[in-house]
Amino acid sequence: MYTNCFQTVKIALATAALLAGTWGTASAQPAQGNTGDDLAIVGTWVVTVSPDGMPSFRAYNVFSADGNSLEFDNSNPPSQQTVAVGPWKKIGPRQFAFTEINDLFDAQGNFQSELKVKSTLTVNQASDQFHGSFQFTVYDPKGAIVFQGYGTALGQRVAID
Repeated sequence: MYTNCFQTVKIALATAALLAGTWGTASAQPAQGNTGDDLAIVGTWVVTVSPDGMPSFRAYNVFSADGNSLEFDNSNPPSQQTVAVGPWKKIGPRQFAFTEINDLFDAQGNFQSELKVKSTLTVNQASDQFHGSFQFTVYDPKGAIVFQGYGTALGQRVAID
């Protein structure tokens, strides 16, 4: 029993160290803004997410220079969703698109669905804010669509104090 617990802790710590090295290095350079149009999105953002017809919530998005992203938010209890991950790309001047997916669980920890979000964002000239729109789709365990919606997002870059 303790062996499995320590194995889980080792894996978690190794994963955290890997992410810290990868994400920290990739997002540190552009955090000061004005690093060029191609990398204007790279960094860490606090985002107000407003799904149409639903309460707004806070999210934290990280976009790395290698074209990957991750998001965690407070729309569900932490035990009922995974961190969202996915790719991003530049689609125009200061405009970016990304797709992120994560899994959703019921209160007992049983897998319920996959959530996929597709978004487009425009970063301001100072590279410290963005606005965008998104579409989200919820799939049941067999891949059938059970719900779709739309919304908007407003992001503020997290600055080094």
